[in-house]
Amino acid sequence: MKSTKYLFVIIIVVKIISCSNDSVNETNKLYYNHIIKNDKGIIRGVYFNQNPQQIKKKERGKVLVTDTETILEYEYQLDTLGTYVVAYQFDQKGCYEIDIDVYLTSNDFAAEAQKTLNAYFSNKYGSPTEKENLLVWKDQQKTITVELDYLNKSEGELMLTVFANE
Repeated sequence: MKSTKYLFVIIIVVKIISCSNDSVNETNKLYYNHIIKNDKGIIRGVYFNQNPQQIKKKERGKVLVTDTETILEYEYQLDTLGTYVVAYQFDQKGCYEIDIDVYLTSNDFAAEAQKTLNAYFSNKYGSPTEKENLLVWKDQQKTITVELDYLNKSEGELMLTVFANE
């Protein structure tokens, strides 16, 4: 009878651990599917030098909060975890910078989002350089720079900037 109780306790503990791992995996998928969106383009299916109309097609049906000749800005809800804002900046050639500001309800969520972004960009561009709460990746041709600012991670904030190098 005692061995049955121990077996039952072990099964419960294993189930709890596996559920928490599933929860982390689901959260990572959520960050990937919302913030990164897909593997095409530089991020979110966007390439540099695309015009605002091309980007609007990719972001169709989303909450557009700013629409000018030089900036498109969208605000998203990230389920119950927080929000994020995506801003595309333009010059005469097209999109040259993408900013994604993430505002999460806890520093634990921010840490998980940072892990997801770190893994994605490290896989794409190699190991980042790190300096004062900033991770920096560059593509091999040094035409693209990605910066992940986690200075305010303890407040649930991450700032991701992807820009074309001149």
